[in-house]
Amino acid sequence: IARATSCDTFKFSSNLPLTIGLIIHPIVHLWYDVDMNKITNVDEYISQFEGEVKERLILLRETIKGLVPEATETIGYQMPTYKLKRNLVHFAGYKNHIGFYPIPSGIKAFEKELKPYTTSKGAVQFPHNKPFPIELIKKIVRFRVKEESTN
Repeated sequence: IARATSCDTFKFSSNLPLTIGLIIHPIVHLWYDVDMNKITNVDEYISQFEGEVKERLILLRETIKGLVPEATETIGYQMPTYKLKRNLVHFAGYKNHIGFYPIPSGIKAFEKELKPYTTSKGAVQFPHNKPFPIELIKKIVRFRVKEESTN
C-alpha cells in the first residue's frame, strides 16, 4: 500500500475507490505501509510500529490486560480488540496519535476529562506530543468493564 496524503483516492481489490480525508479511519493504517489484512494477533500488530508509538501500544496493551485479565484479546476491525461478552475497547497506532475506542458510552462518561483531546462519538485521539494519559485510560477501561458486567 502506498503512503497517503490528505484527500488521496485509492482503489483496492474490490475496485471501490477509498478517499482518504483529513481524518483517517482506524482500519486504514496507510502511512506504515502495512498490509493489515495479514495481521492475525496483537503481537503482530504492535511489531509493525517503532519508537514511541510502539512503546505506547505496549503500555496500553499491558494496562488493559492487567485490569481485565479475563478479557479475550483479538484483532477486530483490523486493530487490537478486547472482549468480555461483547467488545470492551479497541486501540490503534497512528503516526501522530493513539486511537482509543471505548464505544460511545465510554466517551460520554468521561466527556469532561477528554476535553483536551480530539473525540468523536466512540473514539478519542491521544496525540504523541502530549503525555500519555494512562490513568484516564484505566478509568475508562474500568468503566467499560463495569458496564459490560451489568449488561
